[in-house]
Amino acid sequence: MMERHILKSILGATGIALVVVLAACDNAPDPNFEQNLKQAKQADDPYADLGTVPRQANYVRTEASLKQASASQEALNLRARYESLLKKLDADKSVAAANLLASCRPSFAEAVAFQADDKVDGQTARSAGNAVFQGLMACREHALSAEKEGNATAKASAPLLRRFASTGMVLVGVATIAHGDEAAGLALWRQGDGLAAQDKPAFKIKPDMFRP
Repeated sequence: MMERHILKSILGATGIALVVVLAACDNAPDPNFEQNLKQAKQADDPYADLGTVPRQANYVRTEASLKQASASQEALNLRARYESLLKKLDADKSVAAANLLASCRPSFAEAVAFQADDKVDGQTARSAGNAVFQGLMACREHALSAEKEGNATAKASAPLLRRFASTGMVLVGVATIAHGDEAAGLALWRQGDGLAAQDKPAFKIKPDMFRP
């Protein structure tokens, strides 16, 4: 009799545990969460890929003999994303209406051209990179002023143009390393990365992103 009672208790506890486990599984995060999150960011922000930039921490851990090649590949990949987003920017009528774009667009093109210029070498990378970097900095400062003092159209476009400017600075920094001046490139990259982090828009995670 006692044995039967103990057996019932064990089976009852096992059943409760099974229900708890099944409930936990039902509420488990989606295994594709990272991919879904990326897609959600892109749906919420068509320029989300501006935030996909090389990490200096990864570069410094690279074997010395491979660093310049690594920087070259990273700069090439970033330029490809940047150019693609520039095409989207040029087609964005809401941004095109702002005079701010006309003053910044040449600087964005110069960042792309600097990376692609195979005539730049270790002797000229520092001065050439600095010149492009300063143009992007001027664009970003102009955008910051527009956010405070510009008209409604400029204020709406300025945060996006700041993001293009700071991402362009990262491109210039990585490209400077690829062209042969590591010290100058690291300094520009570090500064651009810090500004890109400041310019990155806030993103709100929605509860349904955690479900399959």
